[in-house]
Amino acid sequence: NKTVAQTLSSGVNTKVTGLNGGFNTGSTFANDKFTPNSTGYYFLHVQASVNIASSGKYLQAQIYKNGTLISWGIAIAEGTNNTYTATASVIDQSSSTSDYYEMYIRQNTGGNVTINFDNNAKYTHFKGFKLIS
Repeated sequence: NKTVAQTLSSGVNTKVTGLNGGFNTGSTFANDKFTPNSTGYYFLHVQASVNIASSGKYLQAQIYKNGTLISWGIAIAEGTNNTYTATASVIDQSSSTSDYYEMYIRQNTGGNVTINFDNNAKYTHFKGFKLIS
């Protein structure tokens, strides 16, 4: 869960920092990264939330593996001065315990926006878990 303010510049893929895990079995989530402690298939999900003032602008939630974009989802603003949420999910095979996953956000409002966050509401978050194999 996002627990601190963070500003996003327009047109830039920005790593989300200040994430605070709820359940952290095996200490796989640290330093804003999810690092599997065993090989196998993992389900990963991110949700990003920001306020967008102009219609036609977008918000992307992105999942990176080892520094490379592997999944993203987009929300297009249809109105003005509204809250928009984008999500992305992926099932990915981790073949090494040195693999790591990170959350990024991209927006194109033409200015800076702040990520919506709250310890209780969980507007912006990052989840990951191993699937049974």
